[in-house]
Amino acid sequence: MRELRERTDGIQTKAAIRQEALRLFLRNGFQETTLEEIAQAAAVSPGDLLNIYPSKTAIVMQDDLDALVLAAFNAQPPGIDPVAAFRNALRNVLSDLAPEQSVMVRQRALVIRNDAELRAALLTQFGGMVDRVAEVVAARVGPGPTTLAVRDLAGAFVCLIMSITLSASGEPLVDLIKRSDEALAQLEASLPLAAVDRDDERPETHLLRLRDGRQLAYTEWGDQDGDPIIFQHGTPGSRFDHEAAQDLYRSLKVRVITPDRPGYGLSDNKPRRQLVEWPSDVIELADSLHIARFGIVSLSGGGLYALACAALIPDRLLAVVTTGSPAPFDQPAALAGMQFAHRAGLRLEETMPLIFEGGVKLLSGLIQRHPAYFIDDLTHNSPAADQQVLSTPWVRSSVMATLLEAVRGGSEGYDDDLRILTSPWGFRLEDIRVPVHVWHGEVDAVIPLYQARYLAETVPGADLTICPGEAHMLLWNHLPEILAIATAGQQ
Repeated sequence: MRELRERTDGIQTKAAIRQEALRLFLRNGFQETTLEEIAQAAAVSPGDLLNIYPSKTAIVMQDDLDALVLAAFNAQPPGIDPVAAFRNALRNVLSDLAPEQSVMVRQRALVIRNDAELRAALLTQFGGMVDRVAEVVAARVGPGPTTLAVRDLAGAFVCLIMSITLSASGEPLVDLIKRSDEALAQLEASLPLAAVDRDDERPETHLLRLRDGRQLAYTEWGDQDGDPIIFQHGTPGSRFDHEAAQDLYRSLKVRVITPDRPGYGLSDNKPRRQLVEWPSDVIELADSLHIARFGIVSLSGGGLYALACAALIPDRLLAVVTTGSPAPFDQPAALAGMQFAHRAGLRLEETMPLIFEGGVKLLSGLIQRHPAYFIDDLTHNSPAADQQVLSTPWVRSSVMATLLEAVRGGSEGYDDDLRILTSPWGFRLEDIRVPVHVWHGEVDAVIPLYQARYLAETVPGADLTICPGEAHMLLWNHLPEILAIATAGQQ
């Protein structure tokens, strides 16, 4: 009890010294204020003051918030990307500040801003601060602290803190929490490392040279000895599409292989490609990995590619599971119930393809330059169920990563996907003989539920699972069950 009381008294004394020192520095100037004046104002002896702060400069430069923010960063759950973790940590620490502490943050910033010696000291501290931040970032993302990407991110964090605190001195009414959130959102959109949940979660990219000379890029998630599934990413999407951490895929004993379709990510474009050509790429990929039979799972616009495989390479498949998949657009009232923007865009592709292609290029450019804005807009216009999924930090960052990768080389893959979606598919759903499982959210606003009903009624033997109250992002909520269904026939 005595030790606790002494510790408490020490903390209060330290706070009192800093409070009085900052008051005197602002009134009289940093250089003009003496240690004796500070000790007298704080009601401590000069000796006790020097035991706590070894110099006048240390009173200003020692930042208790640094340790609190780093501790809060380390306390964030695994799987959250480093920017989201830092954002949460900074928000938590700033939200917990008492009113007098907030005042002192602003006072300290103003004192530093007003004195050249202190500004130089702040720059001197920069390297050490980057080292400390790099260590905690490296623990979250995997590579060692000397990795360039880690140090880039750590340096960005430190610069951001310095910028926010110094700006607070010139704008005393600024909302520090809001300012830090806005700055971190910009950082999230600009640094590659910030756009993924964890570097050690993102598997290595593999490159396959196809028989026609094109390059096909793909990733593998989960257990190399697990049941194989070839995942068909969304539109737009890429090989970075994933709905869980690596550990979950491994625990389910599955091997999920996700290729970039032509024109996306690192896969070479195939101008004017057709839907019925995709299964041959899938077969070449499976053969290169010595996989005889496999399941297929698809997300959104990947559904038609999954169904093409079901129709054209049935002997290689165990089962197909689609989630939020569209149906052929040559069915009656194919666009009924779809959001206006999606409906208008697809109509434009059918009637004015050149104008539509220009619009897709503009949209791809928007994703490249402002991915955070694109995801914010997507979230805002989604049903509540999808908003809940997209507001999860690691989901947001992984969606951002796959979108950025999708359009890294331009809009060709996205444009071809949309053209194929609105064109005749080249096969009959009625001819499919592979087990097909159609999953759909009850309130899906991207692909209306009636399209799932059409698929289930048209594909022989298909079953339909409707998820009540859920929307387009249902795969994130049902991943283990869906992966198990896709490999149910595995021997």
